[in-house]
Amino acid sequence: VPSECAKECYESLNKNSGINFDKEYCEKMISVHEDTIAMVEKVYIESNDVDIREWAISVLPILRKHLNHAITCQKTCNKIL
Repeated sequence: VPSECAKECYESLNKNSGINFDKEYCEKMISVHEDTIAMVEKVYIESNDVDIREWAISVLPILRKHLNHAITCQKTCNKIL
């Protein structure tokens, strides 16, 4: 079952098409990745569990790579508009 936030995101994106959809999608992906990175960094800093810390440090580069892709997409969209 989708969360309320996911439903709102879907409805917001569904109102757009073409480059406006792409632009809003990129904005959402950047926001979500920034929030996730902050959360994982906090877990890494605050956790005393070695396994959790290892997991956090292993996923951060992947999350940052995805964030950079979203930023690149956003820049491309902004050039079009």
